[in-house]
Amino acid sequence: MSEDTYVYLCNKLRPAMERQDTPFRECIPLKKRVAIALWKLATGSEYRSIGHLFRVSNTTVCRCVQDFCAAAETLLVPELIRSPDREQFAETAAYTEN
Repeated sequence: MSEDTYVYLCNKLRPAMERQDTPFRECIPLKKRVAIALWKLATGSEYRSIGHLFRVSNTTVCRCVQDFCAAAETLLVPELIRSPDREQFAETAAYTEN
């Protein structure tokens, strides 16, 4: 994945994935949360190995993946994946029929 694509994803998912620090803990930065999720989704590695790689807990890896998928479904799918309209569907059906 190019750096531009990675930055694009971070910027688009920021509203749903960014967390605030509290007096009790510092949050994991957005870029790291996105990287963890992408690593898991791209490699299929175990939570434990990804946790060691990024120095976070298994639970944090799981939450990053869940948050990433939910944010992508909410913010990216409507923008990037569109169902065909009637005309496009008719063209595809005619093409397939031929």
